[in-house]
Amino acid sequence: RAKQGEGVETPAITPKTKLNSLCMKIAKRYLQKGDTLYEALTVAGGFQATVRLAALPGDWAGRCWAGEVCSTKQKAEQSAAHIALQQILADPELAGELERPKGKGKGKSEKGNGKGYGGYSGWVWQASGPDQPRERVQETPLIGEVVEWKEHYGWVMADEPIDHHAASLRGGKLYVNKKDLPEGVTELAVGSKVQFFLYEDSAGLGGEEVVLL
Repeated sequence: RAKQGEGVETPAITPKTKLNSLCMKIAKRYLQKGDTLYEALTVAGGFQATVRLAALPGDWAGRCWAGEVCSTKQKAEQSAAHIALQQILADPELAGELERPKGKGKGKSEKGNGKGYGGYSGWVWQASGPDQPRERVQETPLIGEVVEWKEHYGWVMADEPIDHHAASLRGGKLYVNKKDLPEGVTELAVGSKVQFFLYEDSAGLGGEEVVLL
């Protein structure tokens, strides 16, 4: 019977399990309580979870990844783990840490190259929003189409390709908060055209000073 599951991934090897294993390999130690912190919130459509990985080196320890909205808290946490896993493996610096023998890593004080993306996954409660520090990417406004809108925020796809290192995150969608909408406007209709200025914060790219077209 043991051979029955041969060639099939065991259900026990979940994204959370894989993420824990990856963190141990990078940190070169066993995980301790508090090294992986999941938080799930009730949102429109179900649950959305975030994960923080305190065992990672440098500023990675303070970043926060968020998964997709799922029907259950457990699935939401697995989704957050899956996104964190994918993006950590895609980072050359952290991938390099996997190959270094114990004792040869860069240590907790290393900040890494560049500004980083913070929790640069799908959408991050702690790192997204109108009150986070922003840096405008360019002074030329862009035009895009609203592809999704929830109660307090939504997503816009730019009409033209964006030349930026974070442009491919979230599938190319740009975060828009309702506080960035014109006065008196509280939501955007899916399919509507908008003009906006592109900015970057710790969660990725977003649009501000939004104008309906």
